[in-house]
Amino acid sequence: MPSDLLIDPARGFWKGGRYIGTKLMAITRLGEVVGLRRKAGRLDREVLPPEVVRRDPRQDVRDAWVAIDLGTSTTVVAIGTKYSRDLIRIGSHEPVRRPRDYETPSEVTFENLAPVLKAWTDRVILPLTEWGDVYVGCAAKERRSAVGHQSALRTKATVGSLADIAARLHSGEAISVCGVSDPSNVVPLQPPAPPIIDEEGIAPDDPFDPLELFGYYIGLHVNTRQKGLHLRYAVGMPTGWDDDRRTQVLAQIRRGIMRSLPAGMVDYADLAALQVVDAGPNVLSFAAYAFRVFAIAPRPAESIPFVSVDAGASETAVLCGYFRNGSSEEVGAGYQRVVEHVQPSVLADFGGERLLHDMAYKVYASSGSSMRNNNIPFWPPAGAAPLAGHEDRLCNSIDARTNVTLLKDAVRNILEVAGPAPLPDTVALVDGSGTIRDARVMIDRAALNEWLRGQLSSLASGISKAIGEGFQQVTRAEPPYHEMHIFLGGRLAMHPFLHERLNAILPNGVHIHRFREP
Repeated sequence: MPSDLLIDPARGFWKGGRYIGTKLMAITRLGEVVGLRRKAGRLDREVLPPEVVRRDPRQDVRDAWVAIDLGTSTTVVAIGTKYSRDLIRIGSHEPVRRPRDYETPSEVTFENLAPVLKAWTDRVILPLTEWGDVYVGCAAKERRSAVGHQSALRTKATVGSLADIAARLHSGEAISVCGVSDPSNVVPLQPPAPPIIDEEGIAPDDPFDPLELFGYYIGLHVNTRQKGLHLRYAVGMPTGWDDDRRTQVLAQIRRGIMRSLPAGMVDYADLAALQVVDAGPNVLSFAAYAFRVFAIAPRPAESIPFVSVDAGASETAVLCGYFRNGSSEEVGAGYQRVVEHVQPSVLADFGGERLLHDMAYKVYASSGSSMRNNNIPFWPPAGAAPLAGHEDRLCNSIDARTNVTLLKDAVRNILEVAGPAPLPDTVALVDGSGTIRDARVMIDRAALNEWLRGQLSSLASGISKAIGEGFQQVTRAEPPYHEMHIFLGGRLAMHPFLHERLNAILPNGVHIHRFREP
């Protein structure tokens, strides 16, 4: 925050905001100044300077919606009004070089776990967590992607796929966290607090929830003195999630956002105004966006058949329906255009991160002697066949999950990069005792490419089947392929072979629109 804002009577510091002064200290040696160090003060020992003007935060509440596309792998955040859109990166101030940079990794890295947990429980509103003890989003991904043994250690101290944690914990799965500074101090996570939303919905002794922490940092990035305060949030989630899971995740995000608001405005009336709502299935939001991007508009009395395919990290969703102009009654109610659709189909076995997990397991199997000699544990995909001779190393532990992430990153170029891309010969992995080892890996690019093409062929067949079943519910007849527009979105849908297979198996006349690599 610019210092002049703190003393501006019209734009001063918020009442209830967090203020910790800084002291500029001289570092001396033998009476000579050899350096300067800025030291943060403590809130309970420092008084707010008299020149800092206190301002009612309610004056800065903006009439805008914050859209959060919460994904298993990445999250996109935007502030939108009728006239403008502002995309927000979480955890980075670096300039944007390509649109993909707006995809914030859904992960948190702990450098020093103990101070983060203490700060999180000491204060409910604006907890004094420090950047440096914890990194979120883009910063977490950048730090763990560094080359060398430190990358493996930071990956171990990183919690990813944040939106899945609650469901996995409720299913009985064990998930633990640790910090880079003390990787042997492993803390098991507990299921998050139930989705109770009221003015007393947060207690200091609630279980620590990484997704709530992620929501808190989303709030800190969105609710600033420059951007104002926002009380309306629409959260998009994967299509295949059931109602209970969606309600739980909404509560976790809401709790995090509420903790980011100034304490001067957190009372019952403010909490009643805070809206964190379900934006509906992501595949439907994607369809509405695609109509505008590809300039598709129905003529009078025309209905355009469409198929929206959202092939993301955890699943592929298929939505079939018609896009038409509103009737006179609908226009009178404010609906110029109408999307009619059936219940989306979800192909749960086809998600980008799921396929990468399978590919990583294949690399682990083909590198069997190296994995055995280095005692490398691994968490196999659900339903995967066990590997003879590796039974003791196939387990669900923090080290095994770390190795899954590291091997997925090693083969990621095969899935996400068109054409030849470099693949490593060795990967720094964590052995059964927690030691980082340089393990030699055997990555057969040709074999993995062939397997991937087979999976994408099966996905194309599944999409074709879902289209037939979807329009059977709408028209009770064959799908109107000659008029149909198909929108391919999501990271997995950008693979050129999927586009090629759909063109091959669908009848002529279908218009397939594919988003380019952002």
